[in-house]
Amino acid sequence: NRVLAFTKRFFSWCKERDILDQSPAETIKPPSREKIRDRVLSLDEIKDIWAACDQMGYPWGPIFQLLLLTGARLREVSQASWSEVSVADGTLDLPASRTKNKRPHQIQLSDQAQNILQTLPRVEGQILLFTTNGTTAVSGFSKVKKRLDTISGVDDWRFHDLRRSFATHSTEKLGISPVIADKILNHVTGQVRGVAAIYQHGEYLEERRVALQKWGNFIDDLVFDQ
Repeated sequence: NRVLAFTKRFFSWCKERDILDQSPAETIKPPSREKIRDRVLSLDEIKDIWAACDQMGYPWGPIFQLLLLTGARLREVSQASWSEVSVADGTLDLPASRTKNKRPHQIQLSDQAQNILQTLPRVEGQILLFTTNGTTAVSGFSKVKKRLDTISGVDDWRFHDLRRSFATHSTEKLGISPVIADKILNHVTGQVRGVAAIYQHGEYLEERRVALQKWGNFIDDLVFDQ
């Protein structure tokens, strides 16, 4: 399905530039139905993954723990630079070039997230938070994911499922508004619909900070509950 989508996009590009009169892929139907993932990690699974991250250490462990705490996308965290981090404001400020919807996005950092950042090694001249060679962002996540699954004992999940798990548990267990959760996830179309969506452009920065701190405290209680 993804190959077909990219192929159609390419041929449409050719039509727009008069390279082709018609797209040969225009009437091709998707080879299979889309499978909408609905995997939500249980609280026990989140706890096991967190413990596995502690074992893995830098750079992988902190990356995955920050994904859990922030609801951010994988590369928004793994490719972050120190220049995007504001210690004074407690934020990670993503430029439009690094977000899926091409809009700047501010991630409010909970105390727990800030504590993780403070433990990261700082090397003079190194601009990236997570790197194994000092110059490029980390890669090879498929191999690392298998290792994480082995250590944690949790399988059949993807990194994107961490975002869904955050949205589900934060709204159901902490009473966080779905509108605020959508803003945290930086969704283009959120829970605000219709006429209200036209006029309601607030970013809810303070509400997002409060929500993420509640989530951070929740993860703390979950992880350290004996």
